[in-house]
Parts: sequence; C-alpha cells; structure tokens
Amino acid sequence: MTRRIIEWSEPAPAAESPRPEFADRDAAVVELEALRERAGRTLIQLLTSVGDELGLFQDLATNGPSTSPELATRTNLDEASVSEWLAAMLAAGNLEYDPMCHRFSLPSDFDVESHAAVEGESS
Repeated sequence: MTRRIIEWSEPAPAAESPRPEFADRDAAVVELEALRERAGRTLIQLLTSVGDELGLFQDLATNGPSTSPELATRTNLDEASVSEWLAAMLAAGNLEYDPMCHRFSLPSDFDVESHAAVEGESS
C-alpha cells in the first residue's frame, strides 16, 4: 500500500466579500428563511443519496417495515446513524412511521428506483 503525503500550504487570504444590503429587517428575515429552506432541501437530497448508496431504501423495499435496530443490523450500519437517517427521511415525507410497532416503511407510492413519489412529485 502506498502512502500519500499531503503537503500543507497556507491558504490564500480570502477576498473581502460584500455584505448583502437589505432594505429592512423583514427583507433579511425573508432571505434567511429562503436560504434555510434551500439548505434543508439540499441536506435531504444528500441524505437520500446516502440511503441509496448504503442500500437502506432497497432493504426497506425488500424486507418491509422495520425498526431502526433491525435496519441497522441487516445493513451492517451504526444504529444511531440509521436512526438519524430514518428521522430525516420521515420528516421529508420519504418514509412512513407506525408508532404502535415503532416501524418505518416506504410509502406505497414511493418508487425505490428513482426515490421519488410516482404521483405528485414535490419540488
């Protein structure tokens, strides 16, 4: 195995970026909310890709409703991380949850191949 040596160099000084100008506090709040929403959508897209790469969606499609520990065991992943992923996917509407048996499942209209609702895809 070859070891890579990484050389450290000081980063170039950052250019002074202009601060955005807002007419008033309300305009700044609106812009901040829009930024927060975009960041949230980006995070969900990233976590959806992670679930795809790790086989979490496929496992739920194959094995049906599962608890967090069951899914973690079958996929050989850390249970705490799987639990966080399940919570994020539930919040995004990509999963359903049965509180009586503590099981997560894919919605009936969820297309595992494209990870998008077949009908009424949200934007």
